[in-house]
Amino acid sequence: MDIITNLDKFPRTDSGCVLTIGNFDGVHLGHQEIINSAGNLAKRKNLPFYAMIFDPPPLFILRPDRKPPQISPVPLKLKLIEETNMVTGIIMVKTEPKFLSLTPREFVWNILVEKLNIKYIVEGQTFNFGVRGSGTIVTLRELGLEYGFEAYMTPSSKIRCSVEGETSISSTLIRSQVATCHFDQARKCLGRNYILSGSVITGRGLGRGLGFPTANIKPYIDYQQLPEEGVFACRAKVGNNFEHTWSSETIYKSAVSLGHCRTFKDGTYQIEAHLLDYKGDHDSLVNKHITLEFVKKLRDQVKYENTQDLVRQIEKDCQAVREME
Repeated sequence: MDIITNLDKFPRTDSGCVLTIGNFDGVHLGHQEIINSAGNLAKRKNLPFYAMIFDPPPLFILRPDRKPPQISPVPLKLKLIEETNMVTGIIMVKTEPKFLSLTPREFVWNILVEKLNIKYIVEGQTFNFGVRGSGTIVTLRELGLEYGFEAYMTPSSKIRCSVEGETSISSTLIRSQVATCHFDQARKCLGRNYILSGSVITGRGLGRGLGFPTANIKPYIDYQQLPEEGVFACRAKVGNNFEHTWSSETIYKSAVSLGHCRTFKDGTYQIEAHLLDYKGDHDSLVNKHITLEFVKKLRDQVKYENTQDLVRQIEKDCQAVREME
């Protein structure tokens, strides 16, 4: 899969291409439906298919005070899109104010027609583009008639979250599900477990002193969507880089603590993973990369009267992790 970071180097052809545009945060089932629809169209038309994404998301530039936490950092997003086995390549646009100030017509002519020569574009119902988000799928269809391309809309995917009925799958919905630890609902929307990716850094050694050494994790991005504080049952994979980690077939059931350690009155927010049955020294994990798949929340963070009580609880946590399917 090609990753194109310079629009001037896009492999433009006279026959054109199929395109979809979006943030694709989480690459959830709704995103996958759009990608699959566009990919199948590209196959029928015998054209290459590209997905255009933005780094950072436009809202980070337009409204930095309102930027939402992200479900998937760029490396994970690229891998998830690649694994749809639909795209020829990904166009990764560096988001800048000048780019965001283009009117819908300027964006379509300057980017979609002149640089990419699109023949078909496939988007979701809520898609908007151009300055202040003033362009919609209707705008695309109107400009397509003028510039010689066709625009298609993929209906929103739905999920039943409660007895009240179905709701549209969205990144906003999934952020809320992750934040409140409704991992079963997030799994239905994502088509997989919620994943936290990062690198292992040097920790305080408190877990080792208790007999439960941990890998201390720094997420790839500071604005990662995280669950509320607590202790979680997770599945972990480790590698020398993200690609190696993702492709690893070795999975460790893990007890993961997110938040502040109340027993030791430590004011630092920590993400610590104890990998059950890890054969090496946890210190050897420093500078490696790790992915955590969140299965369920075990309990809240609690202040214990003494370390003996804390150790007994950690033993129970590890047993619960070991018993998870």
